[in-house]
Amino acid sequence: MTQLSRFFWSHLRAAVPDITLNGPTQNRLPNTLNVSFLGIDAPLLVARLDLAGVACSAGSACSSGSLQPSPTLHAMHLPDARLRSAVRFSLGRTNNADDIKQAATRIAQAVRELRQSKSTHKLADAAEQQPYDQPPTRAPSVLLYRNEQVC
Repeated sequence: MTQLSRFFWSHLRAAVPDITLNGPTQNRLPNTLNVSFLGIDAPLLVARLDLAGVACSAGSACSSGSLQPSPTLHAMHLPDARLRSAVRFSLGRTNNADDIKQAATRIAQAVRELRQSKSTHKLADAAEQQPYDQPPTRAPSVLLYRNEQVC
Protein backbone atom coordinates (compact mmCIF):
# COMPACT_ATOMS: atom_id res chain seq x y z
CA MET A 1 0.00 0.00 0.00
CA THR A 2 2.89 2.37 0.77
CA GLN A 3 4.31 1.91 -2.73
CA LEU A 4 0.91 2.63 -4.28
CA SER A 5 0.57 5.78 -2.16
CA ARG A 6 4.02 6.99 -3.25
CA PHE A 7 3.14 6.14 -6.87
CA PHE A 8 -0.04 8.24 -6.55
CA TRP A 9 1.84 11.20 -5.04
CA SER A 10 4.51 11.11 -7.74
CA HIS A 11 1.87 11.05 -10.49
CA LEU A 12 -0.07 13.89 -8.88
CA ARG A 13 3.06 16.04 -8.52
CA ALA A 14 3.95 15.44 -12.15
CA ALA A 15 0.44 16.22 -13.43
CA VAL A 16 -0.69 19.09 -11.20
CA PRO A 17 1.32 22.24 -10.46
CA ASP A 18 1.13 24.06 -7.11
CA ILE A 19 0.17 21.18 -4.87
CA THR A 20 1.49 20.35 -1.42
CA LEU A 21 1.40 17.11 0.53
CA ASN A 22 0.06 17.82 4.02
CA GLY A 23 2.03 15.80 6.52
CA PRO A 24 5.30 13.94 6.47
CA THR A 25 6.49 12.06 3.41
CA GLN A 26 7.71 9.18 5.61
CA ASN A 27 6.12 7.47 8.62
CA ARG A 28 2.56 8.15 7.51
CA LEU A 29 -0.60 6.11 7.02
CA PRO A 30 0.13 4.02 3.95
CA ASN A 31 -3.32 4.41 2.36
CA THR A 32 -4.12 8.10 2.88
CA LEU A 33 -2.84 11.29 1.29
CA ASN A 34 -3.99 14.78 2.17
CA VAL A 35 -3.08 17.24 -0.57
CA SER A 36 -3.59 21.00 -0.86
CA PHE A 37 -4.34 22.30 -4.35
CA LEU A 38 -3.34 25.92 -3.94
CA GLY A 39 -5.91 28.39 -5.20
CA ILE A 40 -8.67 25.79 -5.41
CA ASP A 41 -11.72 25.61 -3.12
CA ALA A 42 -11.63 22.05 -1.73
CA PRO A 43 -15.42 21.40 -1.66
CA LEU A 44 -15.66 22.56 -5.27
CA LEU A 45 -12.84 20.22 -6.30
CA VAL A 46 -14.43 17.33 -4.38
CA ALA A 47 -17.72 17.89 -6.24
CA ARG A 48 -15.92 18.04 -9.60
CA LEU A 49 -13.98 14.86 -8.82
CA ASP A 50 -17.13 13.08 -7.72
CA LEU A 51 -18.58 13.74 -11.18
CA ALA A 52 -15.33 12.43 -12.68
CA GLY A 53 -15.55 9.20 -10.67
CA VAL A 54 -12.79 9.97 -8.16
CA ALA A 55 -13.75 9.46 -4.50
CA CYS A 56 -12.22 11.93 -2.04
CA SER A 57 -13.15 14.26 0.80
CA ALA A 58 -12.49 17.82 1.89
CA GLY A 59 -12.83 17.01 5.58
CA SER A 60 -11.34 14.46 7.91
CA ALA A 61 -12.62 10.89 7.99
CA CYS A 62 -14.11 11.45 11.44
CA SER A 63 -16.15 14.46 10.25
CA SER A 64 -17.52 13.03 7.01
CA GLY A 65 -19.87 15.42 5.24
CA SER A 66 -18.53 18.48 7.02
CA LEU A 67 -17.35 21.44 4.95
CA GLN A 68 -14.93 22.48 7.69
CA PRO A 69 -11.22 21.82 7.21
CA SER A 70 -9.76 18.88 9.05
CA PRO A 71 -9.09 19.48 12.77
CA THR A 72 -5.81 17.61 12.29
CA LEU A 73 -4.68 20.09 9.65
CA HIS A 74 -5.66 22.95 12.00
CA ALA A 75 -3.55 21.35 14.73
CA MET A 76 -0.62 21.24 12.29
CA HIS A 77 -0.92 25.06 12.03
CA LEU A 78 -1.20 25.01 8.24
CA PRO A 79 -1.80 28.37 6.55
CA ASP A 80 -5.43 29.16 5.78
CA ALA A 81 -4.91 28.84 2.02
CA ARG A 82 -3.72 25.26 2.47
CA LEU A 83 -6.56 24.44 4.84
CA ARG A 84 -9.21 25.67 2.37
CA SER A 85 -7.67 23.73 -0.53
CA ALA A 86 -6.98 20.41 1.24
CA VAL A 87 -8.44 17.18 -0.15
CA ARG A 88 -8.04 13.70 1.36
CA PHE A 89 -7.59 10.64 -0.85
CA SER A 90 -7.79 7.10 0.55
CA LEU A 91 -6.50 4.07 -1.31
CA GLY A 92 -7.87 0.58 -0.88
CA ARG A 93 -6.59 -2.95 -1.33
CA THR A 94 -8.37 -3.22 -4.66
CA ASN A 95 -6.68 -0.15 -6.17
CA ASN A 96 -3.88 -0.75 -8.65
CA ALA A 97 -1.40 1.30 -10.69
CA ASP A 98 -3.90 1.80 -13.53
CA ASP A 99 -6.45 3.20 -11.06
CA ILE A 100 -3.81 5.59 -9.74
CA LYS A 101 -2.80 6.82 -13.20
CA GLN A 102 -6.43 7.31 -14.19
CA ALA A 103 -7.25 9.15 -10.96
CA ALA A 104 -4.22 11.44 -11.33
CA THR A 105 -5.26 12.28 -14.89
CA ARG A 106 -8.83 13.07 -13.82
CA ILE A 107 -7.62 15.15 -10.87
CA ALA A 108 -5.25 17.13 -13.10
CA GLN A 109 -8.08 17.83 -15.57
CA ALA A 110 -10.45 18.99 -12.81
CA VAL A 111 -7.82 21.27 -11.26
CA ARG A 112 -6.95 22.71 -14.67
CA GLU A 113 -10.63 23.45 -15.39
CA LEU A 114 -11.22 25.03 -12.00
CA ARG A 115 -8.12 27.21 -12.26
CA GLN A 116 -9.09 28.25 -15.79
CA SER A 117 -12.61 29.03 -14.61
CA LYS A 118 -11.23 31.10 -11.74
CA SER A 119 -9.11 33.13 -14.20
CA THR A 120 -12.16 33.65 -16.41
CA HIS A 121 -14.16 34.90 -13.43
CA LYS A 122 -11.41 37.43 -12.65
CA LEU A 123 -11.64 38.71 -16.23
CA ALA A 124 -15.43 38.98 -15.93
CA ASP A 125 -15.10 40.85 -12.62
CA ALA A 126 -12.61 43.26 -14.20
CA ALA A 127 -14.94 43.80 -17.16
CA GLU A 128 -17.83 44.62 -14.80
CA GLN A 129 -15.71 47.27 -13.09
CA GLN A 130 -15.11 49.15 -16.36
CA PRO A 131 -17.06 52.43 -16.71
CA TYR A 132 -20.34 51.89 -18.56
CA ASP A 133 -19.53 54.47 -21.21
CA GLN A 134 -16.45 52.52 -22.31
CA PRO A 135 -16.38 49.01 -23.75
CA PRO A 136 -14.41 46.45 -21.72
CA THR A 137 -10.76 46.17 -22.70
CA ARG A 138 -11.21 42.45 -23.26
CA ALA A 139 -14.37 40.41 -23.45
CA PRO A 140 -14.47 37.67 -20.82
CA SER A 141 -14.41 34.09 -22.02
CA VAL A 142 -17.32 31.80 -21.37
CA LEU A 143 -16.63 28.22 -20.32
CA LEU A 144 -19.10 25.52 -21.22
CA TYR A 145 -18.83 22.11 -19.57
CA ARG A 146 -20.02 18.88 -21.02
CA ASN A 147 -21.57 16.44 -18.56
CA GLU A 148 -19.88 13.13 -19.27
CA GLN A 149 -20.34 10.05 -17.20
CA VAL A 150 -17.01 8.39 -16.45
CA CYS A 151 -17.14 4.75 -15.40
